[in-house]
Amino acid sequence: MPTTAGNRAPDTTPAPGAFRSPGLNSYIISAVALIALTVFLVVFAAASTIYSRTLEERAAETAEVLSRQTFASMYQVMRLGWNRKQLVDFLDSLEQSFDNSNIRVELYRGERVNQRFGEAPSAVPDAAVRQVYRDGEKLTLSDGIDHRHIMPVLAQQECLGCHDNAQTGDVLGAVEVYQHVGTAMDRARGELLSLLLATGPLTLLLASAAGLLATRRINRSLRIFRGRVQKVQALSDMNQLETRNLPLGFKELDDIMRHVELLIERLRHVAVDRDVLTLERRLLEKFVINSNVIQHWSRYVQLLGREINEVIDAPLLITVLEDDAGTCQLDLFWRGQPSPRDRRLIERVARRLLSHPHARTVNEIHHHVSDVTRPQAALNAATLRDEFYVHRLDTPSIGNISALALQTNIANDAVGRTVLSGILPTLLNVIGSIRAIQQYTQQVETLATRDPLTTLHNQRMFWDLFTHEIDRAGPSGKPVALLVIDVDNFKQLNDRYGHGFGDRMLCEIADALKQHLPRGAVLARYGGDEFTLVLPGANATDSQKEGHRLIKQLDHLPLEAPDGTTIHLSASIGVAIYPQHAGSARDLFVIASNMVYSAKSLGKHRVALPGADELVDNFRSMGEQGLRVLRALRERSVVPYFQPIVATQSGGVACHEVLMRIESKGRLLPTSEFIPVAERMGVMPDLDLILMDKAFARFRADGYPGQLFVNLSPRAILSERFLATLGELRERHALPPGRVVLELTERDTVTNLDLLEELVGTLKTQGFAFAIDDFGSGYSSFHYLRRLPVDYLKIEGEFIRNLPKNHRDRAFVISIIALARELGVKTVAEFVENAEVLETIRTLGIDYAQGFHLGRPAVDPCRVTADPGQIGPWSDNKIP
Repeated sequence: MPTTAGNRAPDTTPAPGAFRSPGLNSYIISAVALIALTVFLVVFAAASTIYSRTLEERAAETAEVLSRQTFASMYQVMRLGWNRKQLVDFLDSLEQSFDNSNIRVELYRGERVNQRFGEAPSAVPDAAVRQVYRDGEKLTLSDGIDHRHIMPVLAQQECLGCHDNAQTGDVLGAVEVYQHVGTAMDRARGELLSLLLATGPLTLLLASAAGLLATRRINRSLRIFRGRVQKVQALSDMNQLETRNLPLGFKELDDIMRHVELLIERLRHVAVDRDVLTLERRLLEKFVINSNVIQHWSRYVQLLGREINEVIDAPLLITVLEDDAGTCQLDLFWRGQPSPRDRRLIERVARRLLSHPHARTVNEIHHHVSDVTRPQAALNAATLRDEFYVHRLDTPSIGNISALALQTNIANDAVGRTVLSGILPTLLNVIGSIRAIQQYTQQVETLATRDPLTTLHNQRMFWDLFTHEIDRAGPSGKPVALLVIDVDNFKQLNDRYGHGFGDRMLCEIADALKQHLPRGAVLARYGGDEFTLVLPGANATDSQKEGHRLIKQLDHLPLEAPDGTTIHLSASIGVAIYPQHAGSARDLFVIASNMVYSAKSLGKHRVALPGADELVDNFRSMGEQGLRVLRALRERSVVPYFQPIVATQSGGVACHEVLMRIESKGRLLPTSEFIPVAERMGVMPDLDLILMDKAFARFRADGYPGQLFVNLSPRAILSERFLATLGELRERHALPPGRVVLELTERDTVTNLDLLEELVGTLKTQGFAFAIDDFGSGYSSFHYLRRLPVDYLKIEGEFIRNLPKNHRDRAFVISIIALARELGVKTVAEFVENAEVLETIRTLGIDYAQGFHLGRPAVDPCRVTADPGQIGPWSDNKIP
């Protein structure tokens, strides 16, 4: 590749002042010189040390020999009986024999000899000689230059004849042999130094020659390698860095080049050319997910294909989708309109190309054309497979996508394949993410509008569609019928056979109701065992006829219970007609719900429409109650009442239950006048939230230290909005953990117990406690106890009321107490209305009691106790 301004070879000239490494030749010569100098110094020092040690050893041996010879000669002289003159002559001759050598022999006369024979000329003893006199042991002294060997002359038995003043072993004198070895050492060192200096230049000359030869051999191959490196200007030039044909003649350097070859091989796989990065960047800029692409994933892929074609030529993109059941789907995204021949060809080739496990049994193939006005270039069957780049996954990824193939003009180009290997996995994830987002969006929409158990419209969707039909029919005056369908005896069956059977029963009922519905009808599950059916354009006769048809439909739906019993289903249906019976959706629902109760009171299994007089009475009653409920909701006129709960053993008020009242026209309505209406209208959770808001505010303002029990329908917990608001109330009023007890009632049937269990667990972690109200009244309460983290059991009041007199009720209560103790749950007795009942439950060991005998509900309970250590009473009163 030619070097340009934008693609210039790197400048290898070192900057001024930068460190420059030495040349190989200089390095070898310098290294050899340094080694030679080091060897010279080591040899010189070692030789000097060895020669010095050898001279000293030889001097010691010579001194030892001369000392013994001198002593032996003196001994022989003494034995011959020489006179004094002869002895002196002998000593002079001995001294003269060493005049021209580095050896000197000295004889020292001891004190006993001088005493016996008188003074005679001899060397004066120094400290070393006196030490020999004193110790009687020979002594050797050496400083590396002068060597002294002093040997004592000891008296023997033959000596005592002349030396009568001595004994055997006494020191009579000493013989010293002195040698000067310094001169010989200096001469040897000089000769060694001269030899080493003479061979030094030859050593340097040979080192230089060896360095020059090695440098030439290495530089020859390095120049070739350097030239090849300088030619590399792009990723495609990496092949010129081949080093296998560059033997350097040295094993170590050959090994280095072998590792360089391995590095080059790795670089070929991981290095990315600037052109590759540019192409990848341009393609990745197209992979953008925004809010407009989640409507349908295939439309997004078509748009994405157009943008990819702005960067590279890519006329066809193929995706493989596989669901959990193994169903395989091929989607082919064409840039232009393909011919029928090309469609058949690519369908055949795609199965082999993708090599997918289910590719030969694909049951769905979809063709998507981006531009139908643009003809697609004809496919070449001979080269078609080589025009594709394929990316496969072992298992389906997000969005169930498992493979992707792109037809492009860069599929056989080295740079192009590098780009595709990096881009296609990202593209696969982007397409899979878009498809997953679309699926999740559809699931969210389904959960928001459909009942998860029966897949019918849910309550929220019912109100939207029903209101829409009323609004649509308003100008024309066309009738709209509402049927409220309530399954007869469902609660008893659900309690007897369990929630699993109840869920199956509801699904079977929903499937039966969906059969043969009139066109435009809207069927919904309102909640529990209650369904609604909206019939646009239906009058009273039509709606009554449809109601009877639905009842007969259920008559032909026998179900087998878990115990083998055949269950025959029936329903009671209430009807209200717009605009004949009311002008708003809420009023129509109240009327139809009231007609359900009328149908049940007449024997169930029938359809009830309001007559003229009945409509007036029912609408007046239910309408007024509904208006009261709506007014209370709008004006927040809910009033909390507090009823004390007493500890049976201590007699003190332990906590309070919060009860709801509604203020209307200057009086407080009891629960029986508004709760059924509020539940049918679907606003009971909203009233519960207002009640808790006011009770919690009182809780905080008065500094109440005890617990508050709040009645709550399980269906309310299943409401996402209810849970969010409850959490806000807890934070707003700073409720301490465990101070609020939520009582679960059985007013509504809950089918999704798994979801209820999960949500109750969530509230439990947020600091709420739980109680089961009216425990023992039905099967569901036992099911709640088994599945939910309960803290209290409030025993059904019907068991407590006749406890002292009814043996059967007493047996039930004793069993419930034993069960609660085993599970670590506290018990509360309801309907304690006299002292006899109180004494009975105290004897049985029930923890708390509640009833009119202990305290009626009051809007203004007694003052807060001054003793914070007591378990939160709002009253200092004791039970009698």
